[in-house]
Amino acid sequence: MPAASRRRPAGSRAARRLRLPLRLPGALALGGALGLAVLPAAVPAASAAASTPAASPASFSATGSLATARSDATTVLLSNGDVLVAGGEDASGNPLADAEIYQASTGQWSAAAPLPLPLAGASGVLLAGGDVLVAGGLTGTSGSLQASPAAELYSPSKNAWTRTASLLRASYDASAAVLASSGDVLYAGGSTGSGSAAATTRASELYDPATGSWAATAGELPLGVEGAAIAALRNGEVLISGGESQASGGSPAVTGSSELYQPSTGFWSATATMPTGVANATATVISSGDVLVAGGQPTAGGNPTATTQLFDPASASWSPAGNLPVASYGASAALLSS
Repeated sequence: MPAASRRRPAGSRAARRLRLPLRLPGALALGGALGLAVLPAAVPAASAAASTPAASPASFSATGSLATARSDATTVLLSNGDVLVAGGEDASGNPLADAEIYQASTGQWSAAAPLPLPLAGASGVLLAGGDVLVAGGLTGTSGSLQASPAAELYSPSKNAWTRTASLLRASYDASAAVLASSGDVLYAGGSTGSGSAAATTRASELYDPATGSWAATAGELPLGVEGAAIAALRNGEVLISGGESQASGGSPAVTGSSELYQPSTGFWSATATMPTGVANATATVISSGDVLVAGGQPTAGGNPTATTQLFDPASASWSPAGNLPVASYGASAALLSS
């Protein structure tokens, strides 16, 4: 993927990485500047390619293309194995409202109900009940984008969106994960403001699906970040690592900081620093329970890296791992059944 600067709300955002639940037996890849998807394969650019049979193990093949090319979209694997792609930006940097469903059984895309509000850079997660929560993001038009506090629920069975309570604070490019202990959604960090006033935030919130309400966590992030990798650990804690930090009026800087959220107390704590700080990397909990962080950008708007790193929750320590075959950022990762 070519290097690209992560522009502030005055323009388009960089491609957003995909997060897939660990039960997915294959891998889904979404194109960068022009979105397209494959399961379990990849194609290099948006096209009208038809569906092809599934690839053999350790190989890729083309699958159906999105009807609408997009970047910075929200992508969530549904409980039935289909994939929801919602919002994002068009080629002019305008947020989109339309959504599409990838049907894993056919390799084809179909239109889904559009978002109530066009959004790019929003965070999406699959709730325990099967609905999808999409929160935050950028709205407006290219050149005048603003952070949104909107939160919306998608029901796959009804193919319908409904508004739910808004975030306490508008932000975009935040990190989100479902807590294993409660099913609540942790929404943390991201950026607020626009133009020269854009800044990363330390705020974190919890969404309760039972009440449809947000509440601030007891503590804030030690360091506000956007584009950070997030992983729900097997011990119930949540790890956020890397990302970009920026003060209002300042320049973004990539950090190697790592922060742990403890659901039982609602507080964050700093943990070991990454060997190589990266933004827009992937995070995957592997079979050992360690977290594999792969790729990313070691400098703000810089070239991608092939570096991979392992976090061991038992010792709260990082160690380097083998390099990716190809350097990348804004990519996707999923744990295979093997």
